[in-house]
Amino acid sequence: MKVEFLSKFNRDLDTISSKSLKKAVLNIILQVEAAKSLSEIPNTKKLSGHKSAFRIRIGNYRMGIFLETDIVQFARIVHRKDIYQDFPEPSIHIIDWLPE
Repeated sequence: MKVEFLSKFNRDLDTISSKSLKKAVLNIILQVEAAKSLSEIPNTKKLSGHKSAFRIRIGNYRMGIFLETDIVQFARIVHRKDIYQDFPEPSIHIIDWLPE
């Protein structure tokens, strides 16, 4: 799969000081790049109410991702208590809920 990183993801990653967490994030990114489908990525769960938003669990942290065909956008990585307030942001994927 093709991988893209949104600017907030990079800012979130800069605030993390744990080397083991950063290593786990790198491992997940490599797994996503090698995966042919989302089902090959461990600890992934679809977020209800959003057709392209998913989260990946890494210990007490959650990575928020968007899946568009074969492109995975890494949007956020925050503590588990904050992920559902911070992700997904309506302004990023406003097209998901607009009527056709």
